[in-house]
Amino acid sequence: MEWRKAYSKASNFLAVALIATIFSVIVSCNILGEYNNPENHGNTNYYSVTYDANGATSGTVPVDSNSYAAGATVTVLGNTGGLAKTGYSFAWWNTKADGTGTNYTAGGTFTMGSANVTLYAQWIMQFSAISAGYFHTMILKTDGTLWATGDNEYGQLGDGTTTNRSTPVQVMRDVQAVAAGVWHNMILKTDGTLWATGYNYFGQLGDGTKTDRSKPVQVMSDVQAVAAGGCHTMILKTDGTLWATGDNEYRQLGDGTTTNRSTPVQVMRDVQAVAAGVWHNMILKTDGTLWATGYNLNGQLGDGTWTNRSTPVQVMRDVKAAAAGYRHTMILKTDGTLWATGCNSDGEFGDSTATYRSTPVQINF
Repeated sequence: MEWRKAYSKASNFLAVALIATIFSVIVSCNILGEYNNPENHGNTNYYSVTYDANGATSGTVPVDSNSYAAGATVTVLGNTGGLAKTGYSFAWWNTKADGTGTNYTAGGTFTMGSANVTLYAQWIMQFSAISAGYFHTMILKTDGTLWATGDNEYGQLGDGTTTNRSTPVQVMRDVQAVAAGVWHNMILKTDGTLWATGYNYFGQLGDGTKTDRSKPVQVMSDVQAVAAGGCHTMILKTDGTLWATGDNEYRQLGDGTTTNRSTPVQVMRDVQAVAAGVWHNMILKTDGTLWATGYNLNGQLGDGTWTNRSTPVQVMRDVKAAAAGYRHTMILKTDGTLWATGCNSDGEFGDSTATYRSTPVQINF
């Protein structure tokens, strides 16, 4: 009997020991498993940072292979994979795809919270040109799309409506340049065709009518540049000829008349650039001479008179560029000097005076 009791006690002892050993192994395995898990070392949670291309059209996102405990400092990576998006430039990263979160630039830091973090690429539109009319704006993006916003009473935005817009709407593709007049626009496409939209009472669109257009209509081909005045348009073709259309009350078309034109008429040859003011034009020829036509009551033509001109008159030599304002003209010569003529009542010249000029004066400041 005694040996049976001893045997029973030994069996119970061994059973307890075995259970304790098995429990110890289970616990050890669990601890090791937790330790070997990079997301949870010794019951400490670890989190990751990932990067999202957010609409990129090429390139790859940077990869952060680190795991971060809550409270750890994270250094933000740069755009190392060359992410790119057509018509946009990379700006920074943001914690929200729509950009309403927190912005981070390369090398910036933040403190890791208690959740995984995704940083989204943020993009800024790239623009190649803008032109502003009286109460509207035309915006040309680097991808060649043309956008418009603002007053649309005469269909000048070119979106097929007369609805004013407070957010830009797309008008055309494959555009290389745009010129906005007071209420009309001239649009030059990459194929050299010229299109027009908006107010056309004076024939400034050049489409042979006086009908306002809410969608662009083609006017000419083989065009290299265009300038839109108040209610007239100057068109430079690839052969160097200059053409004009629209309002001619002050002889601004330069065709020797005061007749409004709804179809472009040729004005000059050997022209390299033209600038259109509200009622006058400055014409730069290929030999560097500057010529002027149109309204001259304030001396803005710079020919030494206050007389309107219906045919271009020569103003200066060795000119690089000219800009035509409402009642004054600014001239940049090839030697880098700046000259001004016309109205100066509000200090337009920047010469510390309010004196009108009918002959260009050099500006120094």
